[in-house]
Amino acid sequence: MRFVVAMGFFKELGPGRYIALPLSNALVSSAPFGQAMSYVTSQNGVILALPSYFAQNGYKSPDDAYDSPFQFAHNTKLHAFEWLATQPRLQHAFNVLMTMPRGGPNDQKWFDYYPTASKLQVTSTSEVVLVDIGGGVGHDVIALQKRFPDLRGQYIVQDIPVVVDSITSLPTGISAQKHDFFSPQPVKNAKAYYLSNILHDWPDKQARKILHNITDAMGEDSLVLISENVTPEENVDIYSASADFAMMANFSALERTEKQFKELLDSAGLRLVGVYMSENAANGKDEQKARRLLEAVKKA
Repeated sequence: MRFVVAMGFFKELGPGRYIALPLSNALVSSAPFGQAMSYVTSQNGVILALPSYFAQNGYKSPDDAYDSPFQFAHNTKLHAFEWLATQPRLQHAFNVLMTMPRGGPNDQKWFDYYPTASKLQVTSTSEVVLVDIGGGVGHDVIALQKRFPDLRGQYIVQDIPVVVDSITSLPTGISAQKHDFFSPQPVKNAKAYYLSNILHDWPDKQARKILHNITDAMGEDSLVLISENVTPEENVDIYSASADFAMMANFSALERTEKQFKELLDSAGLRLVGVYMSENAANGKDEQKARRLLEAVKKA
């Protein structure tokens, strides 16, 4: 108890008497923040293995998601997410983490600063307005549908089986579909294919495959929408640098600059046509000031 008191988790009231402080929520396994801490601290083994990994690999930056410091640390050939699917406790913690709010109370969602109402128009309620690829338990599309209740069309959330099986219910108009985004995209001619925090989990050669599968499914007026942090070319802040470091360690991946996104999209038959940000981000006030929504179309 001396240690957790000194760390600020508890307050000592007297000999053998303690009271929990707000920080102790990190120790409560049932609380969302506690689940987040469970997943984040599970990454410590990968970080500790980095010196040995780089010494063995000639200090080269990893570029294959199946041959990263993660595989080295866990002595596995599975991708980090495949390995996670074999760990029910950590998979649950990760799912909870993905549903937690990002940034501050005044942050805007991507569909608030993107011209959603005009861009995501379809002619029939049976058409697919948006496919959320790797969309977890559907928090993004649920929020989108709630924000734009008059936007016609169907929404589809795609993810791996273990994630889709954890979904207990979805609002009318939203369905879940099991899908590996390295396989051909089964939903053709959707108005928009949406990826949030997906590509930064993959190095270029595998990210390119993900995008190619989308390109092949797109219609003439389909859009690709990518919600991710975009790293500046210089003077990178500690948050972006830390995220970049974590992507490298776990996935051989990276936080990309706008130029790197443009080159990646181009290599997959896509053309970057727009980059959107919130008003707060534009003014440098947003806690997620690097957050952007990138819009791409299929090259002619």
